[in-house]
Amino acid sequence: MPLEDLKIEKPEPLKYIIFRKIKNAIIFNHLEQGEILNERKIAELFRVSRTPVRQALELLLMDGWVIRRGKSLIVNYLFFEVFEEMLPVRLDTEKLAMKLALPKVTEEHLALMRELLKKLERHAIAVRTYNSEEDKRNFLAVEKRFHLLFARISGNRHLYDVLHGYMELFLKFGMISLKHRDDSVSTWKELTDIYEAFREKDLRRATRTLEKQIRRGKKQAASCLKRESDYEWNAEVVTGTSISALNM
Repeated sequence: MPLEDLKIEKPEPLKYIIFRKIKNAIIFNHLEQGEILNERKIAELFRVSRTPVRQALELLLMDGWVIRRGKSLIVNYLFFEVFEEMLPVRLDTEKLAMKLALPKVTEEHLALMRELLKKLERHAIAVRTYNSEEDKRNFLAVEKRFHLLFARISGNRHLYDVLHGYMELFLKFGMISLKHRDDSVSTWKELTDIYEAFREKDLRRATRTLEKQIRRGKKQAASCLKRESDYEWNAEVVTGTSISALNM
């Protein structure tokens, strides 16, 4: 038996598990902007000591998902100015991923793109028909996978990590945007065009469509995110309902 087969898998530290659950709750609007994160109540929810919760909150603070207000940690606010600053960096990063991925694309990769597009179409129709939060989450999760696929195909791990960080923030922006206007079908059509461009090995067409999608997203965000920032957020102690969302 090879020695590597004898390795004991170490359990993931609790702080990272709690970190991910709180971050997902923030991304998908289960925890609202300005809402106070109560360390004691979160610890009670997870039935753990307050130490890993405190460590998780510090990680969220470092990544910008939460901020300090006096002695409290609250869910950070996302404004259009932040979105606008991120756009050119995200665009250039994803265009580089496409450029590096194109020579490496296989039939298996194209088949995966088609599979993701089918799921995206199904979720887009569901968003338009039912407009449920779950449908929106499903749609955005698949869209994220599609965009990250190019970085994954490129084989450049650093590029993937950078783009992954941006896409998580864009998930949050996407949830806010879909609350005000449903553009899911337009997004599905644009990603379908990017797939067709990759199938034809047409990098220029793929990046042009990506730029079009980014411009459209910026125009929509200009109204949606500013509308959110005009709302007067009142920070409240995390309620039982909000805390239960961390179990998602």
